Amino acid sequence: MVFDHADRILGLRRGVLLCASLLAFAWPDPGAAAPCNTAGSGSMLARAAAGLGPGQWCDFDAAETAGLGNLLAVSPGDGNDYVQWQHAAQWNPVARVLVWVGYDYAPISRATVVYKESSNSWTAAVGQPFPPGGNGHDYDQTVVDPATGQAYWRPRLQNTVYRGDWNGSGYSWSTGSVAPVDSGCADLTGEEATGMAWDASRGGIVLFTDAGAGDGRACFWDKASNRWSVDALVTGNVGSYHHVAEYDPVSQIVWMQGNFSNDHWKNAGGSVSKLSSTPPFSLGCCGSNGAESTPDPITGHFIVTKVVNGTRRWYEYDIVADRWSQIGHSMPPMTAGNADTNIRVIGGSISDHGVIMYVDSSPYDPQIYLYRHSAGGSAPVLPVVDLAAADSSVAAGGTTQLSWSSSDATSCSAAGGWSGSKPTNGSETVGPLSQDTTFILNCSNADGSTQTAVTVQVVGPPAVTLTASPASVVAGGSAVLVWSSTDASSCAASGGWSGTRPVSGSQSVGPLNADTSYTLTCSGAGGSDSASVTVTTDGQPGQSVILLFEDFENYADGADPAGWLDTGAGNSLLPDDARFHVVDMGGNKAFATSDTTTTNIHSHFAPGGAGWSNYDFVGRMQISGVGDSIGVTVLSAYPDADSYYRLRSWNGNSFELTTHGNGLECSGVTDTGVVPAPGQWYWFRVQAEDTGAATELRAKVWPEGAAEPGAWQASCSDSGTRRTTGTIGLWAVVSGDDVGSKYWDNLDLRTLGAGGPPPTLNLSATPQTVAYNGSATLDWSGSNITACTASGAWSGSRATSGSQTLGPLTASGDYTLICSSASGQSVTRTVTITVQAAPAPVLSLSAAPADVAFNGATTLDWSSSNADSCVASGAWSGSKPTSGSQVRSSLTQDSVFTLRCDGAGGQVSRSVTVTVQPAPPGAPPPPALAFTSSADRVGEGDTVTLNWNSSDANSCTASGDWSGAQPLAGSRTVGPLTATGNFTLSCSGAGGTVSRSLVVVVEAATTAPPVAEASEAPSGGGGGGLGWLELLGLLAGIAARRRKPA
Repeated sequence: MVFDHADRILGLRRGVLLCASLLAFAWPDPGAAAPCNTAGSGSMLARAAAGLGPGQWCDFDAAETAGLGNLLAVSPGDGNDYVQWQHAAQWNPVARVLVWVGYDYAPISRATVVYKESSNSWTAAVGQPFPPGGNGHDYDQTVVDPATGQAYWRPRLQNTVYRGDWNGSGYSWSTGSVAPVDSGCADLTGEEATGMAWDASRGGIVLFTDAGAGDGRACFWDKASNRWSVDALVTGNVGSYHHVAEYDPVSQIVWMQGNFSNDHWKNAGGSVSKLSSTPPFSLGCCGSNGAESTPDPITGHFIVTKVVNGTRRWYEYDIVADRWSQIGHSMPPMTAGNADTNIRVIGGSISDHGVIMYVDSSPYDPQIYLYRHSAGGSAPVLPVVDLAAADSSVAAGGTTQLSWSSSDATSCSAAGGWSGSKPTNGSETVGPLSQDTTFILNCSNADGSTQTAVTVQVVGPPAVTLTASPASVVAGGSAVLVWSSTDASSCAASGGWSGTRPVSGSQSVGPLNADTSYTLTCSGAGGSDSASVTVTTDGQPGQSVILLFEDFENYADGADPAGWLDTGAGNSLLPDDARFHVVDMGGNKAFATSDTTTTNIHSHFAPGGAGWSNYDFVGRMQISGVGDSIGVTVLSAYPDADSYYRLRSWNGNSFELTTHGNGLECSGVTDTGVVPAPGQWYWFRVQAEDTGAATELRAKVWPEGAAEPGAWQASCSDSGTRRTTGTIGLWAVVSGDDVGSKYWDNLDLRTLGAGGPPPTLNLSATPQTVAYNGSATLDWSGSNITACTASGAWSGSRATSGSQTLGPLTASGDYTLICSSASGQSVTRTVTITVQAAPAPVLSLSAAPADVAFNGATTLDWSSSNADSCVASGAWSGSKPTSGSQVRSSLTQDSVFTLRCDGAGGQVSRSVTVTVQPAPPGAPPPPALAFTSSADRVGEGDTVTLNWNSSDANSCTASGDWSGAQPLAGSRTVGPLTATGNFTLSCSGAGGTVSRSLVVVVEAATTAPPVAEASEAPSGGGGGGLGWLELLGLLAGIAARRRKPA
């Protein structure tokens, strides 16, 4: 059952003249939703679409599969789903799937949502395109290239565009194939929601975004050249985000909409102009004032809907005529979302069936509707084809199995990475693959054909990086491990940590009371790779006192940690515990500001801190907005006075050492030169030392994931009215332009050594993972050091700073450097360089021609890589170069030529068969030869017996590691052998010559245990018998030399 208004549409076609620019039809509402008619053949979607005429819609109950509500829900029970705050679903005509990227705030989650026509089923790949992090929605940032089926998606606040390749069951997402947006368009790290559309006429992505001051920018990414460029800068009410870009496939124009604005523009092949019509309501994506706009796949006109004053209104917009027409007939009764919002409604234009699919996502009860706006598109029943690869990615030289099924097809053919006719259902192993390969399957029937494709990526071995900040802590301290990997699907931790890990991430470890090594091994289709890092604990004389360590992990979200006392605005000394609190940052606890309206607030560590002196303060800080002010205080007089030294970044400037309070001064280099970026953790180290004559302050700041600088970036001295003792604290401004939250974590305070400042050392390897026979460079530098010694995989004295290139490297190793100060304190650093396994040799061998006449010739061509030597066997023999060509003539019978090549990464063997045509009538028969050995492997110094028998031959000749004329049949013992032997025998007759070759491998001989000397014993006869120890030794020697026949 459907809602039929075809007669009215037909009447309009017969001559009703529409004169108004905004037309309203007062057609009656046919009532409640009715299910689609799914009778007939073809897919469920094809049947339902075929049953609709122009102006008709139906409730696609068949697609509302069991569990769909929970599948679309971010977390069942919380009311959020992967439909809200998304603008459009995209049809992939190659794979016949509908796709969008769903993303929601609470809880933070992301998923690639797919409707698959062939199985009439839904999937939500949670954590794709990449694991959750930060927050945001998808808005209008998913597009599909209809020529390839590849999907593209830009995350909020990023210049990266992800590419998704259909693998038969879902999308495999990757980066790197699309140039960064800021390479030719604009920096989008501050842009929440741009509009994106695939412009099929130009073969790329149109991106519409904010250009500041209310204006906008239209950019274009050309897929062929992988370049971004600016189409135009536009003026008008574009707004900061919630932009929309939609493509009219008929006129080939991109419609661009502003942020909840009545201004809109068209982009025709890069020519951008503002449209003059005034929409009936504000446009833009999602949210409280946005609208849902979907192109009709038949006319290209946009079907636009929005809830206005509690009533959903529907319009048709013709971008060529720039004309709006209200749709008066019944439309799908979508109820999701609150009044005047479209946050739970999403539409997708399905070109293969001429309909629009709407998803109305009321929590846990999603409704799926199909709507046909125009005549046409009710195509005949075409085949439905499914093609999947067992592995979406393989290592170089790997294989995978393709499986496919079809319905309503009479024949299928392959293209792309495979070819030829295929059955309508089946499977096939393809490979070896050396590069990314797309396999295309086209299935046909009398009505037409359907094409689908799957891409298999060829990946190299994973590459893993693992760093620790800081690289050295006091006993009881902690560090943060940061790691990333490429071409990996899983990671496992070992050493000082264990269990599975995501392919990238960070984790705080501690408390640490001894040097601890952490290893991360990541695996993927191309193999595995490991990286290690060691966090050292410095146990120097005078440094054993831990004054404070706090990572806030033992506190609940919102708690006030013990020992920390907040004080009020304006540098007040009065307690005010509403200023700071513990927050949970996606599983990592940190201390943060909770105030957003005041200046110069502090949190002081109160217990016993007033008498602290000569200490080293390490931790990390983060701001959330450009221009935010953040810092830490040392040698603070709190609670007695508002006086301290401070490391701060104020109003977007670099971190600097400053003083606060009457009489304090600090002369020297006070600026570190490091300007913090929002959302990035920065490690800091501040040392305060009383030298007797002055208070010395030293500081360094570095971004998390980078190595700690070896030298101090800032250093100053106060020799006047100075402070020598005091506690530590946190400082922030949270008003005006500084309202963003500030964060602190991993606060680690220890005393300085009695012999002066402790030595510091930084040791790094670039890269940390190298290919077999590759090279790496060690760099090291430090402060307060006078001598260094290398150990582990390198050795000897080293300068106090320097660089050394190592290689070629064939094995992984730990490189340790121990440096000492003039006072006798020492510091140790170790870095691990991981050497990947030697690559396996690759070999190709061919014969041309492969079919020859009797007594004919063929040319063997071969080439190899990663091989050191090659040896031939079968119908040829002997050592061969790793690449070459050789003519083999006088072939009288089918011959198999085998070549084996060896390298550090193993061995590979290839064979080729040359077929020889029968001898011409009356020609003498070709000789035949059987040639064998008594063993194919013997010990060093052993012998081997060669046996042969020929027919239709009149002479035989030996070559290789034996020589001379041989009888037509016989045997010969050769040896003793000290090296692997190659033995060839050629026998000739009137009908030609035949050759056979054998390789006998010589293994190192096993040494018999020494024979113990037995003491003499009297015997009854004149001869001496063997003692039992002599007999045992003799038997052992015989056993060691025995060999089983091959």
